[in-house]
Amino acid sequence: MVKTEDKSWIVKTEGKSFTVKTEDKICIVKTEEKSCIVKTKDKSCIVKTEDKRCMVKTEDKSCTVKTEDKRCIVKTEDKSCIVKTEDRRCIVKTEGKRFTVKTEDERCIVKTVDKSCIVKTEGRSCIVKTEHKSCTVKTEGKSRIS
Repeated sequence: MVKTEDKSWIVKTEGKSFTVKTEDKICIVKTEEKSCIVKTKDKSCIVKTEDKRCMVKTEDKSCTVKTEDKRCIVKTEDKSCIVKTEDRRCIVKTEGKRFTVKTEDERCIVKTVDKSCIVKTEGRSCIVKTEHKSCTVKTEGKSRIS
């Protein structure tokens, strides 16, 4: 467990399992672990990971999450969040009010409960599930919307 109150910091680790908690305003987390859990409550945070199995949880208001993992789970409750993924099998869950989801995966599942959302996908076979009252879904691939 790593705790820090610095405004700017970089954490690098080679351990198999770890937990990072921070309340800093500006933070950069880089990891190459196979299994990792990252938790942050920062207002402006950038999380980059190349792990195969990684779970990222954030409650930041403005947060950017980038991942290139093959199997990843991204959970966010931010109000304004951008999630980009190039994974083949990825599940994105969000409860934010405003967000943008971009994916180029062949097989992807997007679940959202937001009231106002924009979903863009270019995957060949993609399943999009939404429960929004006012939601716009744009797709250019052979996708099915349920």
